[in-house]
Amino acid sequence: MRKITLADVLGVWTQAPSTEAAAQTLGISRRTLYNRVQSASPEELRQAITQIVAAYTAQLEAERQARM
Repeated sequence: MRKITLADVLGVWTQAPSTEAAAQTLGISRRTLYNRVQSASPEELRQAITQIVAAYTAQLEAERQARM
C-alpha cells in the first residue's frame, strides 16, 4: 500500500463534499484521515500547502494559456 501524502489528503479533503467522501476517495477510514492530518508537523503542513498552491497555480496558468 502506498503512503498517502499529506498534500493528497488535504487536496482531496478540500474538494470533497464531506469527510466521509474524502476518506472513501482516498481509500482510508475517516479516523485515519483525521489522524494523518493531526499527526502532521507544522513543517509538513507548510510543505503540503505549498505543493497544493503550486499545483493550482500551474493549472490556472495552463487554463489561461489555453484561452489565449
